Amino acid sequence: MVASQDYLFCAAFGWHLTFLQYHTPSYSEFWQVNTKMSATLSLLMRNETGVGADLRRFRRKLDFTQEQMAERLKLKRTTYTSYEDERANLPPSVLSELRSLGFGLAEVSAPQHPQPVPVTLIPRGPSVPCSDWSDPLDASFADFEEVDSYMAGKGRFACDVIGDSMYDLLWPGDKCVWQSSANPKLGTVVLATNGKHEATVAQLKHDGTDYVLHKLNAKYPPVTADHWECKGFLVGIIRIQGSKRVAVYDPEGIRP
Repeated sequence: MVASQDYLFCAAFGWHLTFLQYHTPSYSEFWQVNTKMSATLSLLMRNETGVGADLRRFRRKLDFTQEQMAERLKLKRTTYTSYEDERANLPPSVLSELRSLGFGLAEVSAPQHPQPVPVTLIPRGPSVPCSDWSDPLDASFADFEEVDSYMAGKGRFACDVIGDSMYDLLWPGDKCVWQSSANPKLGTVVLATNGKHEATVAQLKHDGTDYVLHKLNAKYPPVTADHWECKGFLVGIIRIQGSKRVAVYDPEGIRP
């Protein structure tokens, strides 16, 4: 890929010089040539890794133009293209709408040239089940876990998850980063404990009468207890699949 980009760069640049050498352009021609050259260089230098590249691949998989994708997301085309070009960050509301279309962990690709990720230590608890209440949660957090530095912060802690009741958002063995909170927002994924200090992971919902700990996997019923409380909501997921590393982060709370 690098070699082909170098070749195209030299070819485009060589054409640009040849044009100027054998032809005296008018002002309008000169402007057109420079515009084409800038567009070529912009295309060649476009980053093909990261959220913007993932979003571009996802749009092409849907066979949408940028105009159609912007319309589907109720955005201006210029706003949408700023996300693909990574001139602006995806806001949580747009990310949530993209997830409803199927954009998610599966779309996040490993970098072509992996770079070391700055890490920070945060408190770590034991593995937490995604099924029913079990495995008492140790409140001491005697261990520490390395996480991406941007995921660290006040009130953050880490726990691995086990079980498949939150699949396919969470896979067994995923490293999860939580924001301590007793009052998370509806729709977020929470870590909850019951009166026996047992723990589980579920999506926080409301059925019109009471709060419900909902499981994403249809095989599992909602979790109930006479008394339970939230310890925090999910803000980060780190998944290792062989040589591939996937990281997802939303400080407002990751939603399915």
